[in-house]
Amino acid sequence: MDTAGFTDTLTELSRTASRRRCLQGFLKAIQSSWVFVTVLLFGGWFIFRRMEGGPLIEWGWLGFGVAFWFAACLLRGWRLTENRRAMLYQLDRLAKQQDRLGSSWDLLRDGNSSPSLAAHLRQSIQVADRVRSELVFLLPMPKRWWLVFAPIFLFALQLSPLAKPKVTLRDTTISQDQILTIQPALERAGEQVTLLSKPLNLDESEQDALDTVQQDLQRLAAEFEAADSVSLGQFLDASEKQAAALEQLANQLASADEVWASPELLAAMKKFSDTAPLADAVSYRHAQRAAVEASRLAEVLGLAELTPGHAERLVESFRASSEAIQPDDRIKPFGERVENAARKIARDLRRAAGREMEALAAHFEELRRRQSAKNAWEQTANEIRQAAADVAREKAEKRGGDSEKNVQKDSDNPPSQEDGQPTSKSARQPQLSESLLEEMLTPKTS
Repeated sequence: MDTAGFTDTLTELSRTASRRRCLQGFLKAIQSSWVFVTVLLFGGWFIFRRMEGGPLIEWGWLGFGVAFWFAACLLRGWRLTENRRAMLYQLDRLAKQQDRLGSSWDLLRDGNSSPSLAAHLRQSIQVADRVRSELVFLLPMPKRWWLVFAPIFLFALQLSPLAKPKVTLRDTTISQDQILTIQPALERAGEQVTLLSKPLNLDESEQDALDTVQQDLQRLAAEFEAADSVSLGQFLDASEKQAAALEQLANQLASADEVWASPELLAAMKKFSDTAPLADAVSYRHAQRAAVEASRLAEVLGLAELTPGHAERLVESFRASSEAIQPDDRIKPFGERVENAARKIARDLRRAAGREMEALAAHFEELRRRQSAKNAWEQTANEIRQAAADVAREKAEKRGGDSEKNVQKDSDNPPSQEDGQPTSKSARQPQLSESLLEEMLTPKTS
């Protein structure tokens, strides 16, 4: 008989059984471990999602975990496979054939030939054909849906919004084009800080604050220009911080609530025509007009000849003013200069009194420049806030729904005031604060 052909038959039968045995071990390993693996991968995925590791890390964790799991199960199945001889003996035990296939393999490998061997091989051929046809039942496969349940479940979780932190308007990202919309306001702020501060007589603390604001403006402009994208919250916080620094610098230069003179002193000066215009300007805290009136009064006092009536009126007006000076007036520039001028006029030193008025005019001129700088810097701070609010409004409108209805409408820029007048606090635009962002995020309910 053809022993070589039967050897090939046994070899193919053993190879087929080994592959099926490997697949069977792989599926059984999947079936026995899917619960543990699913819980493990789900726990890691949940931690990464809550930590906002990002989709790339989450997908990497799930993909690597599933691939490693499959590889481990496949290795376990491969380790269950045996060599051809052992596989044939295992098939004999499964088919209850009393080692007929295994013994036939051994006899063929020995190369002996005898009539009894031929009879044994003929019976083994029939057994091999029957075993091949029954291989599906001898090595049954577990249900294969275990193979796909865990990956489908885990990847479905990844695509779902489950456990994702709530994304607010502050967390959204803005593009570089939107970032650069605030650049003109920052550039104007830097130019105004540099230009308007030059004629001011700043003390050391004011100069330090000015230098800090200039450096912060330059740094913020450079950071915004270099950034590809930032979160809206970071953008608004940085913009608001810079606007607040500008306002703080403005308030440090000149306080709109500062009282220049006591009511008693101003009332006494208003009784006389020579000092009444200056008193009116001071009572309204109009620095430019006060500087003009002080200069005019200095010119009058510097005249070589005055009519007796005019000279007596000047002496009387400054005497009455000095008598009305309060203790608080003596520590303020206006009260101090008026009192000095009154003493010198009383001693008939009108030119010296005129120099006191010139010094007072210089003081008011410095105050006018400070108020002008204060108004300009407050307006620039509002422009920075307006630019940031426009970006926030654009992002809110893109989110759809009723968000755009809840964006707080910024008030118009405060009207331009006469040079030297302080900006009213009520005219300032509101700061872009957390409350505004909450209004952007939360739709109004009826």
